[in-house]
Parts: sequence; C-alpha cells; structure tokens
Amino acid sequence: MSVFRNKYFYLNIFLAIAVLGALLIATLLSLKTFTRHGEEILLPDFEGESIVSLQSFVKENNLRYAIIDSVYNDDLTPGTIVLQDPYPHSKVKKGRKIYVSVVSSLPESVIMPNVVNLSVRQAVSLIYGNDLTIDKLIFRSGFDKNSVQEQLVDDETVEGGAKLKKFTPVTLIVSAGNRASFTKTPDIVGLTKDEAIQRIYQHSFNVGTILGNNVNLTGLKVVSQAPKSSNINTYPLGYKINFKLSNDPKDVDTTKSFDYSYQSGIDTSLMIYMQEDIYEDEFIEEEVEGESNDDFILDEETDDGSFDQNTIENDFFEEEF
Repeated sequence: MSVFRNKYFYLNIFLAIAVLGALLIATLLSLKTFTRHGEEILLPDFEGESIVSLQSFVKENNLRYAIIDSVYNDDLTPGTIVLQDPYPHSKVKKGRKIYVSVVSSLPESVIMPNVVNLSVRQAVSLIYGNDLTIDKLIFRSGFDKNSVQEQLVDDETVEGGAKLKKFTPVTLIVSAGNRASFTKTPDIVGLTKDEAIQRIYQHSFNVGTILGNNVNLTGLKVVSQAPKSSNINTYPLGYKINFKLSNDPKDVDTTKSFDYSYQSGIDTSLMIYMQEDIYEDEFIEEEVEGESNDDFILDEETDDGSFDQNTIENDFFEEEF
C-alpha cells in the first residue's frame, strides 16, 4: 500500500511539472505571436517627400500616421513632410503610428509690434523676434536721429497689434537727423545669413546683393562683405552692404583694409543737409570742395521731402568679391 502511495505521489509531481511546462511553452508562443516578433518594418526617410507617399506606405504595411504640427515655408510645397517620428530607418511593428510635421499652405499669423519712436536697433530686434522681417530702411529728415517714425507693409502704414502673415517684410521710416549722417560698417564675416541680415539692419544699413551657391542652404556663413568693416571709414545711413555666403573655410576673407584712395572723398564729396531757412523738412544736394565721387547718387526728392538712401548705387563693391 505504501509503495502504491509513493508511486502515486511521484506521478502527481511529474504531472504537475508537465502541466507547468506546457503552460510556459504556451505563454511564450502566445507572447511571440502578440508582439509579432520578426515582423518589424524598416521606415523609409519621408522628410522632403509628399504626405501622399506616407499615406501609401502606411496603408500597404498596416501602419498608422498622425500630423502633429504644420509649418510654413516658401521654398517647399504644401504637404511636404519636414519631420518624422520615429526617425528614418527605424524599425517598427505593424500597427505603429508614425508622427509627422508638414508644410502648411498658409503662413501662421503673428502680431505686428509697435516700434514707432524706438531706435533702429531695438525695432529690428523686436520685429525679428515676432517672426517678421525687414524689407528696407528709408531715412527721412528729422530731429530724433535713428528713431523709427513710421512702420509700413506694402507701402501702407500698419499699426501695432495688427495681425500679419508670419515673415511679412516690414519697411521702417527712420529719422536721419538734420544733416547727412554717416555710420561705421559692422563686421558680419562668420555669421549665418539671417544673423548677418539682422546685424546689417541694426546698424542702420540696408542689405544689398547676397552672393553664393544656393544661398538658402543651412550651414553657410558669410565669408566676405563689401564694404568691409572699419573703425575709420563711414557710410551714409541706409547704404547697402553686399556679402557672400559659403561653407568653405578657404573662402573666408580675413583682410580688413579698404581702398583708401576711393574712400578719401566719401565725407566731402556729397553733403545732404537741411535748408531750414528756405524749405522746412526738405533735403537738397550740394557738391562741396573735395574729391568727387560719382558712385554716390541720390534719387529725386519725393513730394514729402524724404529720400531713400537705399537707392544709393554701390555696384563698385560687387567687384571686391
């Protein structure tokens, strides 16, 4: 009887072990099926592609997608994917959701700040800080030199608080003082395109010609500028600065010298000043004693007595590149 009981005891233990083993194997098999082990999908790089390409891919591979953000970009077609998560070439399982950011068809709206009576430097920083851009600076006669007198969009006055499309170009009317005003050229070599443009406007200059191969590429830096930066020579407010972009360090112009023979007559060849005893708020041009300089030409005076120094020709500087 005891022998029978011992055999029955060991049989129960064997059966228990067998059941546990079967359960363990069944669990592992079900887990493998549930996680679809071995059925991972390699994600292509959709950045720069149309959203249509992603839609076709997820449909064919039993995946899902969601647009989580949209950005405006003039250089890209609306619906273009600019960012994806998971990243390109990641491995995902079926049923996974792909998150993307795409280019929108319309730019976002932003608020126009009120920069009237601010200095040019403050106004430019505030405008770019609100995702707007500068079209150009126009200088008029006035007593509060380098202060903004008016803000325009498409030649129309725009008030602070107005809603504008993101990156709308704004024209600033700036006081030039009573007489011709000159300022030193900033050093923009080594800056990115956007950094250089902002610094040019902050120093009361205008942006001239931008040279280089595909100047909209990222990673490009200013390698040369004309006129170059100087602590000696000055230029009229609103004068254009040309610059060249490159990602090749060999293109960097490290010289700081000027053509002084060309520069020698710059402060004496052309003077623009207020004729207060004849016409209030009207600039006139007078040639004074000194070396003449035919490269400085002003347009006709406008009816309101303003002048746009952005029209001063400086094609000479393109030769320096």
